[in-house]
Amino acid sequence: SMDWDPTASFSAQRVAARISVLVTGATGFIGQHTIPILKKMGYETYTASRTGWLRCDLLKNEDIIRVMNQVKPTHLLHMAWDVTDGYMNREETNLQWYNASMDLVEEFIHHGGYRITVAGTQRNQEVDKTSYGFYKNKLNDDLSRRCKDRCSYSYGRIHYLYGENEKPSRLVPYIINTIISGGDPSVSGKSIDVMHVKDVANALCQILNFDNEGDIDICTGKPVPIYSRPPGCYVRSLFHHDAGSRRCRRYDDQSRFECSRFC
Repeated sequence: SMDWDPTASFSAQRVAARISVLVTGATGFIGQHTIPILKKMGYETYTASRTGWLRCDLLKNEDIIRVMNQVKPTHLLHMAWDVTDGYMNREETNLQWYNASMDLVEEFIHHGGYRITVAGTQRNQEVDKTSYGFYKNKLNDDLSRRCKDRCSYSYGRIHYLYGENEKPSRLVPYIINTIISGGDPSVSGKSIDVMHVKDVANALCQILNFDNEGDIDICTGKPVPIYSRPPGCYVRSLFHHDAGSRRCRRYDDQSRFECSRFC
């Protein structure tokens, strides 16, 4: 490993012979798409989960220490959290994952790691008033202070997303299924910024690979109405861009990754 120098650019410090990344949440909705991207970028990639080679329960600090001793990663992409049904307001569960995330980062720094990207959530009143939003925002605030002058830290604020294998209870499939069944989704008058899950995964990997620190919004920057009459208008307004190919590009002046689609 190499010592982190807060006075030098992150890019200049990528001279270590071995660049490795530990990925948490690698089997999740977003995480499953990050592994091939990171490998293509040239990272020596490891995943921490209850199954697989490393066999790590992130809620057990002894498992975290063992994995860090084994891998000694230079980078950390942390996406793991309990997002099973009802997670938004499960106080005890969200507190557990906040504590586990703090322990994970502390051990990562202790074992010589120097670049962290955490998958976070957008800031709005609806999310902030939940237990999930509270602990995610608290995690970001506390990690920003803990990582200062010790390692490079970034927090990707994910907005709305959709894609293959998405849970039916999530917003986008809920709306589509409701419309298909002839019903009216109870979301009239609202606009959202939505991206395909593969674009979000790519953005997180790009953030990990760049110099940017602090909060970075992962979004298109172009919110669209999520429901209008007739229902067909909704489907066209939200997904009209899917006819084109995806391209993710970086906006330095806005600290935003914008996903653009072109016909």
